[in-house]
Amino acid sequence: MSVFFKPAPTRTPIRLSEGSIVDVAAGQIDSDDSLYRRLGAMPRDLLGTTLRRAQDLSVALYRGNPLANRIISIYRSFLAGEGSDVGADNPEVAAVIDDF
Repeated sequence: MSVFFKPAPTRTPIRLSEGSIVDVAAGQIDSDDSLYRRLGAMPRDLLGTTLRRAQDLSVALYRGNPLANRIISIYRSFLAGEGSDVGADNPEVAAVIDDF
């Protein structure tokens, strides 16, 4: 094998889990969480009627403009990809997920 063509290093999958108070105490959670805000928490957000009007207008434009419809469909397909799998270690939760 040539020096210029090395095989890519193999990566092991990482399993995600929920954080707990132990993780916070151990410093495993970002220390800058206080810098973020919850969506809808600032006074600059739209009022209910203005928000509803903006939503209605965006749906009308999505339905009436074929180019916008196609662009949004491409983005949606790119983001969703092949979908995602949901599972649980707890058998009772797994039964609820399977029923869903």
